[in-house]
Amino acid sequence: FADWRLATQSIIGFWSFYLVTVLLRGLFGPEAASAIGFRAFNAALGLILTFLIYAAIRMLAREGSIRRMAIVAAIAALRAAVLMAAPSLRMATWSNPMGETSKIMTQEGVAIVQRGNVIRIVQDDGNELQVTLPPMKDLLADKYPRLIADGTVTWYFLLAAWCAFFIAMTQQHRTRVTEHRLAEAETAAHAAQVRALHYQVNPHFLFNTLNSLSSLVMSGRSDKAEEMLMALSTFFRTSLSIDPSADVSLAEEIGLQRLYLHIE
Repeated sequence: FADWRLATQSIIGFWSFYLVTVLLRGLFGPEAASAIGFRAFNAALGLILTFLIYAAIRMLAREGSIRRMAIVAAIAALRAAVLMAAPSLRMATWSNPMGETSKIMTQEGVAIVQRGNVIRIVQDDGNELQVTLPPMKDLLADKYPRLIADGTVTWYFLLAAWCAFFIAMTQQHRTRVTEHRLAEAETAAHAAQVRALHYQVNPHFLFNTLNSLSSLVMSGRSDKAEEMLMALSTFFRTSLSIDPSADVSLAEEIGLQRLYLHIE
């Protein structure tokens, strides 16, 4: 669950966008506005189930392949869609059983006025017929299986959209981590190569310098030998303290080369 922050932000953003679109749709009609309550319930339920999908992906797929993550996400999203379909249908029925008051004028001049489950048919001559419809749950009783199946398909594609987004973000993160590790490995390999060359040169230089010091001492030029020994000490202290892969100023580089040539 190392990427829980990314998952949390994407899930909250996903369902917030869903809720905002519903609220905007509610501005265009009273029926849509009355459905905001159960839409908020759907968003809250979807939020919880999407977190469970994320947990299933991380627990069953872990750092597996994209194919394995997609299979786990598809199965988890299908189960979550089934769990969302029935409560969503129930809430829709309870929150707005028969809709708000509405009036329709037919071409024959007959007005059909509906208020809840009561329908009034008013003719142009003033005659009126009023009928009462059965409760919504009774009207939809034989249609519940099909409505739940339709809701399952709708919620499945909505949840699958988040799964696709999350898997894509996970793959992008993996790619960035791989590129970063590759860059670090290339940098470390280059630094190791530079250090290897650096250490290959130093023993030969030290061997030649010690031979020169021996010759100076044997020839009685101890002052030159002491000067050469101090220069050698300064050179090694400076060169070994510098990171071979780091940048140095031109003045430092020229000073080090002059010291080297002076010893030679």
